[in-house]
Amino acid sequence: MTRGVLSVAALYNAAWVVLLLLRPELVLLKTPPLFEALIAGIGLVGVAFAVCAVKPRRSLLGLTILAKLGGVASFAIAVNLGYLAWSQWWMPVVNDLVWLPLLVRIWNQEVWS
Repeated sequence: MTRGVLSVAALYNAAWVVLLLLRPELVLLKTPPLFEALIAGIGLVGVAFAVCAVKPRRSLLGLTILAKLGGVASFAIAVNLGYLAWSQWWMPVVNDLVWLPLLVRIWNQEVWS
């Protein structure tokens, strides 16, 4: 389960990077000031998932869990600044909250080096 979930998570993050690079208007009401940093962060989390799928590293998985928690907080900030609408509530659900139980379950497994 661990490798499969982490591989899917890596591909999921890669898909979001491609979407944000090619069609940001599908997701964002307006482009935030540090848009490139946002894309880089999503991409780096995807790389961290890919690395953990091949060679499990607890510290790296911990960073991805923190990033997913940060995604929820970032959504609220983005809404308040006008970059997203409250009607886009599904974004932190599918991008962050859905993954957290799986990541915590993997965190608690005995596969770590």
